[in-house]
Amino acid sequence: MGEENCITDMGDEEVHAKSIGLRIQGKIASKMSSKGLAKQVVDGPTSELIDNCYRIAKYYLESKKDAEKIMKNMIKIVVKVALLSSNNRFTKEEMSIIQNFQNKFKTIAKSIISFYEVDFTFDCEYTVTMMKDSQKLLEKLVCNHLTAKSLKRIECVYNFYSNPDVLDSVFQPGSKFRPYLANIVKSLNTLIEQGQL
Repeated sequence: MGEENCITDMGDEEVHAKSIGLRIQGKIASKMSSKGLAKQVVDGPTSELIDNCYRIAKYYLESKKDAEKIMKNMIKIVVKVALLSSNNRFTKEEMSIIQNFQNKFKTIAKSIISFYEVDFTFDCEYTVTMMKDSQKLLEKLVCNHLTAKSLKRIECVYNFYSNPDVLDSVFQPGSKFRPYLANIVKSLNTLIEQGQL
């Protein structure tokens, strides 16, 4: 009987240790939100995607500090979701949210590619709606796992990249953002070809 209790306690300790370990990983990820960390956690095309999104924010806002805040928030969310996924923390229901989020993100990616390749096809209202839908899915996915602070980070990133003024500036033919958009499209095409999107 004492042995059974010992085994049960060991199981509880193991679950508790995993939970603490995940929290520590999350804290470390929050403290180390840099492009260097992003490159260690995500692959080449994803890292390049983040870099070019940062460049657009820096150029548009004309503020390195504000652009870095958006980038750090983006990296923290990417890293935390990756940690949750690699530690199998998502429920069956949440796995279906992930599938919906991935499908929505793939649609956004294909739209961005199309808007870039064919001038005067950009549809701002459609893009904003798609971005807001993906934001809701992401928030729904992480709401039971991450803090209110993390949800604010998601809001910060989406508020900038789904801002109609930002989108209109980026997708305008002959835009000064076109070189960054070209790199984003290149990264998106690579991710699609590799089956990662």
